[in-house]
Amino acid sequence: MAAGVGALLLVVAVAWWALRPTPRAGETGITLFTLVGKPAPTLQLPDAEGRRFTVPQEGRPTVLIFHMGFY
Repeated sequence: MAAGVGALLLVVAVAWWALRPTPRAGETGITLFTLVGKPAPTLQLPDAEGRRFTVPQEGRPTVLIFHMGFY
């Protein structure tokens, strides 16, 4: 019984390895959704007191960091 289960696991592992998707030449297989190096979309964001800020400000580099904060 144990030999049968072991053989089945071996077949499944070999089948998974043979059928798994592989990246094409030059691809890493990692998909990133990033806007690095592209113009930032215009956003209006409220601060903790409800004041609204428009980002990015004209002609200034902008880095947005979203953070849960502490309550």
